[in-house]
Order: sequence, then C-alpha cells, then structure tokens
Amino acid sequence: PRASLPAYCPPRHRSTGLVEPDGTVVAINGEVTRSIGVSEDSMLGEKLWETRWFRDDETAQSTVREALTRAIEGHPPRCRLGLEPSNRRYVVDFFTRPVFSSTERVDVVLVGARDVTKLVEQKQQLEVMNRFLRHNIRNRLAVIQMHAGTLGTADERVETAKRAIQGAATELTETAEVARRVNTLVQSEPENEPRELTESLRKAITTVEQKETRVSTE
Repeated sequence: PRASLPAYCPPRHRSTGLVEPDGTVVAINGEVTRSIGVSEDSMLGEKLWETRWFRDDETAQSTVREALTRAIEGHPPRCRLGLEPSNRRYVVDFFTRPVFSSTERVDVVLVGARDVTKLVEQKQQLEVMNRFLRHNIRNRLAVIQMHAGTLGTADERVETAKRAIQGAATELTETAEVARRVNTLVQSEPENEPRELTESLRKAITTVEQKETRVSTE
C-alpha cells in the first residue's frame, strides 16, 4: 500500500502534496488548502494544474505540467511562480521530487511550494535603496566635492573648511559604496554547492586528538 504524505515529507514542510504520475492529487497538506479557504477533500482527485492554486493562470498551469513531466523523467526542476488563488498574490518556489516504487518506477511525485512573497518584497525594497545610494547620494556627494574644490586657499580658515568638507564627502562616498555592496550581496540568492568534507574532518579529528580530551574519534 502507498504511504501517506507524512511518510514522504516531515511535518515541518507544510506546503506539500502527493500526485500521481498523471498529475492527479492523492494527498495534500492542510496548510496548503487552509491558506486559500478550501477543504482538503476538494482538491483530492483533481489534476494539480486544475486546482484553485493554478487554474486561473495558464502560464502557471503550463509550468506545473512541465515540472511534473521532467520530475518523472528524472530531472526534477525548481521554479518560481506568481499565483493569485484568492484575493492575495503569492510568490512561491515550486519543487517536485519523484518517489520510486520497489520496481524502480515513479510511484508518486512529491510536490511542494515555499512562500517567498516577503523575501521578494524585501529584495525589491533593497533594489530601490541600492539605486538611491548609487545615484542620489553619490551624485550629490560628487557635487559637494566639486564645489569644495573651487574654494580659494588664501584664507587659512577657508582652506581648513575646504579640507574638512572634502574629507567628509569622501568618507560618506566610501560608506555609501560599502552599503551598496552589502545590498547587492543581500539581493543575491545563495547557490548550494557540494563540498568535499574529508580533509576538513581529518583536520578536526587531529585537533581533537591533540588536545587533552576524553572524546573518542574512533
């Protein structure tokens, strides 16, 4: 007998479901349905792309169907979708994962979505801030430096003020550039890459063995 949804996915992954290879929904997590005000039973038996989450968006329907096909072929993709199943618009990262039977055929496909709406909104805000730092502040500081450079040097007090203005403008320009770079880094999506841990583990074990400790590394 086929296992239930919790057997395939831990409870902490709330927006998940199971679909047949033909796209028929056979299990769905309650969080997915509650967020748009429908019952779990109302989605069971439907094609995934015809459920309330996707049925009003032809592009999303096409993307979901293609994702299921690729998952069954052994190339499960991840994609980002903009959805509006209710009065609220969601941005979600959609993923698929084939689950194989004992005969090594795809039994069901685990599908899930992570709500990244707030992350996308924050990224947009950072982009606005980045443009502000790059254009408004840096340009105005350049104007300040330019005009400060035209001040005469006959009066010692004027020269002192000139150096102070130019120094402060330079410092603020550098600070704005650092802030811009931080914004750029925050906007960038991290990429997960496999890492060989053998050498790191050897060093860690050697460090532990060289210290006076009762920890066994066997």
